[in-house]
Amino acid sequence: MTNNQEKFRVVLKKYQDNFLFSTVRFPALFSGWGTGKSMCGILKIMKLAEDYPGNRLVIFRKEFTDLAKSTMKDFTLYTGIPVSEHKKEVVLPNKSEIFFLHMKELDILKNMNIGGYLLEQAEELETSEQFDYLDGRLRLKAAGLRQGIVIANTTEETHWIYRYWKENPTKDNRFQYWEANSFENEDNLPADTIESWRLMEARNPAVYKRFIANKWGIGDDQFILIPSQSIEALKDITLTTQVGKKPKRLIACDPSLGGDECVAHAIDDGKIIDTEIYHDKDLMILVGHLLLLGAKHKIDDYAIDCIGLGQGIASRLNELGKRVQYIGSAEKSADITCYNRRAEMWWYVSQEIHRKRIPYPEDPELRRQLSSVRYKVLNSDGLIQLEPKETTKKRLGNSPDRADAFVYGIWGLQNVKPPPVTTETYRDKHKQDGTGNYMSV
Repeated sequence: MTNNQEKFRVVLKKYQDNFLFSTVRFPALFSGWGTGKSMCGILKIMKLAEDYPGNRLVIFRKEFTDLAKSTMKDFTLYTGIPVSEHKKEVVLPNKSEIFFLHMKELDILKNMNIGGYLLEQAEELETSEQFDYLDGRLRLKAAGLRQGIVIANTTEETHWIYRYWKENPTKDNRFQYWEANSFENEDNLPADTIESWRLMEARNPAVYKRFIANKWGIGDDQFILIPSQSIEALKDITLTTQVGKKPKRLIACDPSLGGDECVAHAIDDGKIIDTEIYHDKDLMILVGHLLLLGAKHKIDDYAIDCIGLGQGIASRLNELGKRVQYIGSAEKSADITCYNRRAEMWWYVSQEIHRKRIPYPEDPELRRQLSSVRYKVLNSDGLIQLEPKETTKKRLGNSPDRADAFVYGIWGLQNVKPPPVTTETYRDKHKQDGTGNYMSV
């Protein structure tokens, strides 16, 4: 710590102590939530900065958003030194510099030598390319000890981190690592947090194994938001509707220009009663298609993805007197456990499917798309982010537009006002089960 900062005392766990005072070239800490990875990485960078005056060090994150909202704030928390999002660097009284960069800024180091770096959440890097590049810049003479520091969660066995440290086939002693699961730091964590994490083992085994138990070999393919088994489990359920209650109905459309299909679903209380797929790019023609679909099923409520030409479609439908929900998938989520609105909508639908509140989707392509979207957990609060749509598209071979439109529809049904209750039942769509309810077909 510098002279003008208030010092704080940290009682280190053994794994933290070994990592913090390691002198190997590439020390790494692979540990679960709540084990102090960020704190240890930042303190290790500060130690290099204070031990070697005039040192030049870099703290990296893959994405700028994570760098600004998480890493830079953690640095200020643990050191007391404010970091400007604009300047993204601090200079200590001994002339040591610490820069904060995201991976798209890697070229800044093209003609710059450094004495050390910290890769935070290094498992986010799909290949070793950036790590190997940084090794080539790790040659600042002013630094007596040059280190490439890595902190990360455990990975699958094909990941470069696993190969470099865990497997280490050449027995290169420059690569040393320390591990800990979340319960090894239990005495420093709230009791209700620990209890919630223990319950995670049954609720979400993949998250528990990787982020809490600190197990290796948990592949990204296990982080499927809606497993196919959960969808197939809907086959045998029946949903009830009270006598006289009319269903909520809505047209949901994903007209994104980036997709292969412009999909529109007519949805009746969660059940798709009609699907149309358009390939037109003319806004007014698409509006016409949607109006005809609505007229066919006597539906005046619409949920429209407003990315690309969707904004114009939604606005025109609104001008024509339709009740339109403007879906902004990139908007900030109202749910603190979701990275954005798209994650929030998909998470909501996944929970409705897990709770068996949605009829079985008959379209096999829709089922394939629903069970193909993956997610990642960003922090120990359980913040989830869906993989980019382009990543899903590459794996599927086509864009998951049918699934997105379905998700918008199920989400949008929450905001549809049901028709007035009448004494008239709709026996043509429901079969009485002898209990006063009518069973969905």
